[in-house]
Parts: sequence; structure tokens; C-alpha cells
Amino acid sequence: MASHNKVAWSDGLFVKPHHFQQQTRYLENLAQRYASGSEAHNFGFHQLILNEELLSLGKVAVVSASGIMPDGTVFDIPGTDVSPPVLDISEGLTANEIIYLCVPLMIDGGIEIDRNRNAATTGVAARYVTDEIAVRDNTVQAGELAAIDVARACPVLLPGSQDLSAYSKLAVARIVDKTGEGAIVIDKGFYPTMLSISAAPSLRRFLGELADGVEQRAATIAGRIGKPDQNGVAEVADFLLLRGLNSMAPLLRHYVRMSMVHPRPVYELLLQIIGELSTFLNESKICPDLPVYDHALPHQCWPTVTQHLRQLVTATLVANAIPIPHEHKLHGYVVAPVHERELIRTAEFVLAVKANVPQERLHREFVAQSKISSIEKIRELVHKQLPGIPLRLMPVAPRQLPYHAGYSYFALERSSPRWGHLENSDGFAFHIAGEFPELELQFWAIMG
Repeated sequence: MASHNKVAWSDGLFVKPHHFQQQTRYLENLAQRYASGSEAHNFGFHQLILNEELLSLGKVAVVSASGIMPDGTVFDIPGTDVSPPVLDISEGLTANEIIYLCVPLMIDGGIEIDRNRNAATTGVAARYVTDEIAVRDNTVQAGELAAIDVARACPVLLPGSQDLSAYSKLAVARIVDKTGEGAIVIDKGFYPTMLSISAAPSLRRFLGELADGVEQRAATIAGRIGKPDQNGVAEVADFLLLRGLNSMAPLLRHYVRMSMVHPRPVYELLLQIIGELSTFLNESKICPDLPVYDHALPHQCWPTVTQHLRQLVTATLVANAIPIPHEHKLHGYVVAPVHERELIRTAEFVLAVKANVPQERLHREFVAQSKISSIEKIRELVHKQLPGIPLRLMPVAPRQLPYHAGYSYFALERSSPRWGHLENSDGFAFHIAGEFPELELQFWAIMG
């Protein structure tokens, strides 16, 4: 456009305001082209705060906002620019109405600066209004003050249902409903067009929760992994998942702690995390089809990604191994109540045993000198010397259990006819007849 060409300055030129206006347009366009060349998504809010009190009165108002419009207009409300008029939401509100912060586009021959602030009466929207400020000459000590006119951007709030083709705009909020009392309900999960995730507090909170979940899951897996040469290849999947989680956590935490970070690299990291976790946690082992990053309309891509991540991280945090509390009684009896009957019907049960005896002896004698049944039937089996639920020595510790050195692991045989005693029972009971010094027991229910 010719309106963006540089001024051809020459000696003896009769300078008019037009020359300086043209030079300003040239420099602004030059800066915008440089910025768009280095970063395609160089517009959005740095920060945005809405007036929560006015929402209850059916109005939308901006307390403070800063950022860059898609056309390159830089704004800082209320610091250097004018706060937009309060938008009164009418009864004709459409469902999921999106509210935009708008600035009129620069148009050849159009009014760019409204000196008399008469746009409201003339209907002609200007990009800027003038304001008089006092500035000091800073080239000399105790320089004189002079009054000068400066231009302040004057954005407006407009609903997306209007024709906004003459405006450069940024999505601010989505209105879900208007109550009978006139209060406005906005979508708390809506992400505005942003240059920094600081403009979307709900996104920053989600990233913090995600980082906590990833770190918690990594700690859980690390706690149950022993040495590879002791537990064999059964833990390979856990090691690979732990490696992935450990690579995700530091960068997630880094983004959470930064005050300013562009949303695109965060989005790309979340896509990578979904792909990594899908290998282990999706039934198909394939990453789902995810939306392409949409900078102008974040609400069209972010919710799908955050929903997938919540599901995946929740899946990693579901306890696969549930410890069953037990209590030692007199005469070698141990009682382990099970309050969730579903566990008895669906879970595999493992008894971890440790004692100050050689492991070969423990493996041989513990099975022979122990009896397992329901709490109600155990004494009858002991007195009549009837068999209980058999124990089967496991060659390695189950991968779902925390690793503890020195323990031997025995699986309870669900195929035993004695298992039926547990269906209406309050839990398990053990009777240990042999002498096992410093005996320690752990009882686990393993899901899936």
C-alpha cells in the first residue's frame, strides 16, 4: 500500500503534518512486518482482568489489559490507553456469544485520531483520541514543562454477533448465559487470544495441576521400581513411562514458574505429552487426532487437548495396587478386613513376606505352615486341619507393587474351591503355624 511507503525527504521541503503522519505509518508497518516475520502468532493479550462485580449486573468491563492487536496496534489499559466503555449485554444474547476487544482498522482516508472525542455523536469510530499531557525537556537540567497532545488508543467491547469486519479484534470472553436476575455467566474455561499464558489464569492453573500430577506419578513409579537385574524385564514399561514423565516434568514446571510465556510452545509440549502417554495408556496405543494450534481462537483447540491430558494423567494416577491393612492376633492369627467387596470379586491378591531366615527356607516352609481363608472360616480350617486357599511363590515381585528388598511374594490362588468362602465374608484371615523370626507381612490387592 502506498500509505505505508517511506517519506521522500528533501532539502527545502515544505513540511506538513501529513509528512510526519506518513512517516509514522511507515515505521509502524515496518515494525509489524519485522515482528510477523520472526513470530507468526505475534498478537494477543499479555494480561487481561475483567470486572467480576459488573458481571453480576449484566455488564462486561475491562479492569486492565495489555497486548497487541492483530494489526499491530499496541495497547495498555488503563495505563497509556483509554478503557473501553462498559458493554451492557442485551436480552437478545445468543448462545455462547463471544465478546471481543476491538480497535478500528487503519483505512486510507479514514479518521485515525478523534481530537474532539465526538465519535459517539458522529458515528465515525477513530483509532485514537487525543489527550493533553505535560512533558519536561530532558536534554537540560530543570528543563521546562510543555503541554503536548498525545494519541491514546480507544478500544471498544463488541459482541461477535455484530459485523466486526472493520475492526482488529481479540477474543475476551464467552458468555454462557444470563440469569433471571440479569447476571452474566461467563465460561471460566474460555481462553482469550493471548500472547502469554498469564492472560488465561485457568490455563496456568491447569499447567500447575498437570505438573503436580506428572511429578506425583513419577514418584509413585520410582518408588515401586527396584534394580532391573533383580526384578527382570517386567519393569521395562515402567522404566520407559518413568523416563517420559521425568522428561515432561521439568519443562512443565518451568512454564508454570515463568511470568511470560507464549502459548504455542506450551501447546506443542502438551501435544508431545499426549503422544508419549498414549503409548502406555491408550487402549489402541495410538495418539488420538488432535486439533491444530489456533492462535486467534484458542477455545477451538485448547479444550480438546486439556481434556485428553486430564484423562491420561488420571489414568496414570489410578492405584493399580491397593494395600490391605492387617492386624496380628494371638496364636499366629492375622486378620485383614476387606471393606470393598468388589476387590474380592475382581482383584488378584499377593502376600509379601519377610523374615530373618534364609529365603529358601522361607519359600519352602511358609507355604506349608500357613493357612488362608475367610475371617469366619479360618478357625474351623485350623482345628480340622483342612486346607485353605493355596499360596503360589512368585518368581519376581509384581510390577504394580513398590519395591522392598528382602521380601518374597506369594499369590493367592483364586481358582481354589475355598475362594467361595470370601464372597460374603468381611475379609481374609491367615494362620501362621511356623516360627519365622522378625516376620513382616504386606498384603496387596492388584487391579487389572
